[in-house]
Amino acid sequence: MAKGSTRKRTVSFWYAPASYGGMDINNTVNLLAQHPGVVSTVLVYCGHSANGGLKVDAKTLALCTDGVPHAGQPPLLQALKRQGIAWELVLDSGSSDVDDYRASLFANASVVPALVSAAKALGARGWNFDLEPQKHKPASTAHDALAFASFCARTRSALHAVGMRLTVSVAQWCPMLKNYTLLAPTADRLF
Repeated sequence: MAKGSTRKRTVSFWYAPASYGGMDINNTVNLLAQHPGVVSTVLVYCGHSANGGLKVDAKTLALCTDGVPHAGQPPLLQALKRQGIAWELVLDSGSSDVDDYRASLFANASVVPALVSAAKALGARGWNFDLEPQKHKPASTAHDALAFASFCARTRSALHAVGMRLTVSVAQWCPMLKNYTLLAPTADRLF
């Protein structure tokens, strides 16, 4: 940060507790506790995906909300809250098929209210969209970038109405995600 700057530093990272069967939640929570005040937000993969519609995998979500009883792990979101760390839920790629995004996200009016409801229920700071349509599936297009930007703008507006934010993961390799000028005004942050 530049000398004399009043802007507060923010540090965020993505975390997928199911990647290790929830077995590293204690290690992650302990590492955060050893460095208090460093991390402001964790972008958490709690089982929400764009897989032919907004899906929630209850088993994965349990790692975030119920802990892992057999391993003595705390519920991840509860542990973050105890440390004063906010979290955003991640809507991940699911099938990584742009056709799924076109049919079930961009054109489905019920998705945005469902996203707001899920974030409120879990006490999230908001949502991070980590949608990555892959080239081996039908390729995304510049038109998909327009549809995605519209979807992001609707979601951001609904989240702002309840005091939450929207962050979006972008990438130069993907037509849907590489128009930063188009996407920037539709999200609170681009990653």
